[in-house]
Amino acid sequence: MCHFLNLPGELRNYIYSFIIYPHQERIAFASATDPKDLVSTLLRSPIYRTNRQIRAEALSYLCKSKTFTAINFRTAGILLEWTGPYGRAGLADMKLLLTYWDSSEDGIRESKQVVELLKDAKALRQLHLEFVPGFQLNMVTPAQWDVLGMMKHAISEEGVFVWGIWGTRRYEWATIPEQVQVVLGRENAVTM
Repeated sequence: MCHFLNLPGELRNYIYSFIIYPHQERIAFASATDPKDLVSTLLRSPIYRTNRQIRAEALSYLCKSKTFTAINFRTAGILLEWTGPYGRAGLADMKLLLTYWDSSEDGIRESKQVVELLKDAKALRQLHLEFVPGFQLNMVTPAQWDVLGMMKHAISEEGVFVWGIWGTRRYEWATIPEQVQVVLGRENAVTM
């Protein structure tokens, strides 16, 4: 009988590719308010409950091989926290959609925690921040602007930070508040 952990790592990763969302390149995680939401959806496969080493390898594979979309900071925080240090270290591509942002002290603390957790994502090639229709950019507080500035710098030097506002065309850039362009960098903007 062959013990799974005795197999070479490359072969284990090949096996993970058949087990962990084999037909999905992108994984969206929305409206999480509790870690149980993540465990009952994204991490529901028994592979994550086998043992610590297999869990770490499976999370690392998951985060390296898929593009993640999290809606709002609370969901991103739960995702980043519960994928653990191995998952965060392997995270390659993440998109954060902002539909709402709690400007209370708790909301700012949550968003700063996301930025801190993103600093662990050493393999992060792209961090994409999108503001969806209805997000009130003109209502962003100074503390929130600080978090956005920190987010831009959370990605490694090899990675790319891009941002955009849904439904905005190049000729409409004049309508975007100047502070957004200054804090996030006009050069990092993309049209959607």
